[in-house]
Amino acid sequence: MCATLRRLGKYELQERLASGGTGEVWKAFDTQLQRYVAIKLLLSTVQHDPDFVERFQREARLIAALRHPNIVPVHDFAFAREEGSTITTAYMVMAYVQGQTLADYIRQTIRRGQLPPAADLVYIFARIGSALDYAHQQGMIHRDIKPANILLDQQFPGARPMGEPILTDFGIARLKSVSSATVVGAVLGTPLYIAPEQAQGRDSDRRSDLYSLGIVLYEILTGVTPFRADTPLVLMMQHLQAVPTPPALINPSITPKLSGIVLKSIAKNPDERFQSAQELTVALANALNVPLPPVGVASVHLTPPKAVNPFDTLPAAYIPPSPISSPAPATPAIPAAPVIPPSKKVDKRNSRVTTRTLVLSGLLLLLLIAGSVSAFFVFKGKTTPPTTSVGQIRFFGSVQARAGSYDSLQITLHNLPTPAANHIYYAWVDNPGIEGEQPHWKMSDQNGNVQMTNLTYPGYPNLLIANSLFLITEEQNTGNPIVPYTDPNARRYYAKISSTSTTVFAVFPCPPSSSSLVCITGV
Repeated sequence: MCATLRRLGKYELQERLASGGTGEVWKAFDTQLQRYVAIKLLLSTVQHDPDFVERFQREARLIAALRHPNIVPVHDFAFAREEGSTITTAYMVMAYVQGQTLADYIRQTIRRGQLPPAADLVYIFARIGSALDYAHQQGMIHRDIKPANILLDQQFPGARPMGEPILTDFGIARLKSVSSATVVGAVLGTPLYIAPEQAQGRDSDRRSDLYSLGIVLYEILTGVTPFRADTPLVLMMQHLQAVPTPPALINPSITPKLSGIVLKSIAKNPDERFQSAQELTVALANALNVPLPPVGVASVHLTPPKAVNPFDTLPAAYIPPSPISSPAPATPAIPAAPVIPPSKKVDKRNSRVTTRTLVLSGLLLLLLIAGSVSAFFVFKGKTTPPTTSVGQIRFFGSVQARAGSYDSLQITLHNLPTPAANHIYYAWVDNPGIEGEQPHWKMSDQNGNVQMTNLTYPGYPNLLIANSLFLITEEQNTGNPIVPYTDPNARRYYAKISSTSTTVFAVFPCPPSSSSLVCITGV
């Protein structure tokens, strides 16, 4: 759309940051104020609505009036026409936030089993919840809460490692709701996170935003959204009718109390949900047994028990790297040489023998201690794969593949057990750097043997990616999953793609989740 549109008035467009159903986001430079900004260009197709200009101006004024530290401020909004064109482009100028989105963070960490500390989880929802409650008090409904619309600002020193959560795209969903006779065109929101009343095209209120925020919470705790399907229509029907899988069945570390909070936040009936984001945050802090952050929910006074990290007792597949170093195992003290009274006469020959004996004994003791400590760490962190594989995978380049790329996959496996009832095996190329869906294929077997050749995936010209993981999961035979389940019991087989120097990799059974992270983190 904007291949030749490189300047909007005083703004120089420099880099396209994202594109989606509503338009494009560009990093731009304000030549007058000498600062970087983010510009949202709305798709020209939405402007065919005759009421678009009036609605755009009205909504933009409401958005620009929002003043909250966790809402991206809007500096300007206007229309521009590309030179030599009759197309008018509507755009909004916002503050430029340096950092990734929460969607990026989830893909790079949580989907690899690295959950954030409990305090950070509460902090995210406290800050975003504070922004939502403020906007709702101003009469503004977001209508499209999702991880991609939560930015993690890493610009200022002292911020948390993941960044300061900032909510963006307020009111944009209303601007894309052009007149349409289809259900998809009439709803506001993203199907994976849409509230049931939004899926029906009914009027939504603050509780619709809270439902979407609950879906985000579900995804952070489990690595997946509760509903997944091939088409938006099926997804919306699931939001309306399907019962979500309790999060504790996906992530066994989730307590019944925490699972109940998540399910309450995504109740079908708006009256059964939390009635404010602050209420959700307080319940979350209590369930995780951590104090509330002072900003965003300062009016709530709690005296929680001593703060602990509820993820400290997770199975190995869910334990993130701890930022605090564990104390080293205690080393037994070496016995000191006996003190000889000065008045006692000592035989020098016996003294040399005694000294030599003490030195040798000390060295032997040191060797025993070092060996014990080494064995402790070796066996504690042992991730050695099984010696017997169940088959192999092989990457190929088709005639259409670019030089050095491998767009085809062959899977050969033997003696696989029959999946549980209503379950089926899926094969994945799982890598956090892959945008969107992870390449995956539904597997068919013949008496426990699998032979699948010439497997490709649309939009992925190269499947052989270093430091990724080939994974086989056992999933429910309903719909089409988007990412593999994080439940270690569902992850059955794997191959570590350590480098691209070879194209053939052995496939092993996943070790028990309590003893290895290999089926979560790859290499």
